[in-house]
Amino acid sequence: SREVAIDGSKFGAVASKKRVVSRQALVREEQALNARIDAWLEGLDETDHEEAHRDGPDDDQRRRSLERLKALRDQTRDSRERMERLGIQHHVTGEPEARLMRSPQGSRTAYNLQTAVDTDTHLIVHHETVQDGDDSRQLQPMAEATQTALERGNLSILADAGYSNGEQQQRCEERNLACHIPPRRTVNNQGGGQLYQADAFHYEPARDAYRCPADHWLPLKQRNASQKVLYYANPSACAGCRLKPRCTAGRWRTVTRHQ
Repeated sequence: SREVAIDGSKFGAVASKKRVVSRQALVREEQALNARIDAWLEGLDETDHEEAHRDGPDDDQRRRSLERLKALRDQTRDSRERMERLGIQHHVTGEPEARLMRSPQGSRTAYNLQTAVDTDTHLIVHHETVQDGDDSRQLQPMAEATQTALERGNLSILADAGYSNGEQQQRCEERNLACHIPPRRTVNNQGGGQLYQADAFHYEPARDAYRCPADHWLPLKQRNASQKVLYYANPSACAGCRLKPRCTAGRWRTVTRHQ
C-alpha cells in the first residue's frame, strides 16, 4: 500500500505572549469591574442624597465614567462567554486564530501546521492549520483527509509518538488506514532513571494483567473513564518484593494502559 508520513510543526504567530488573555483572568477582571461599579453606584446614591437640589457637571462626569466601566465590564463578559462557548482557555488579542502552545522553545503563541507527505515522491499531499497544540488528536482527521486527497483505499500512515492515540488508531484501521506509530510511554523518573521502565512489564491479554520483572502478576485495579486509561497494580506483592528498590520509590508500582 502507499505510504504517507504525518507530522506537525509550530509556526509562531505575529502577536506576542503579552497579548494572551486567559479565561481565568477574564473572570477575575469581570469580578473586579463589578465591584468598582457597585462602589460607583453607592457613591452616586450618596451624592444624590447630599445634593438632591442640584445636578452639577461633576455628576455628569461621574455618570459617564460609570457608563465606561459598564461598557468595559460587558466587553469582558462577552469575551469570557465566547471562550466558554468555544471551549478554549486562552485568547490572543488581535490575532484570535492563534493559540498558546508548547514548543521546544517554551510556551509561545503559534499555529500547528499539520502536513502529510508521500514517502516515495516526498510531495505534500495534504496540509491543514489547526489550533490544537496536541498532535494526539490530529491522527484520524489528517489520515482520513489524506486518504480522500489520494483517492486510495489502503494507506500506511507513519507518525511519531506524539500521534499515539488508541481510539483514533482503531478508527483509522477500520478505514483500511494502517498506522505505524510508537506508543507514548511515560518515563519512570524516580531513582534517577535507574528504576524499571514500562517496557520491563509484559502484558498478557488472556489474563488482562501484567507480569513484572519479579514474576508477579499485576491485575487491573482501576479505570479512568474520561481518559480511557487502565491502571494495573499488585500492592500485596510489592510489599515484600525483593526487587522493589529497583522498581519504585512508592508503596507499590502501577502500570498504565490505554483502553
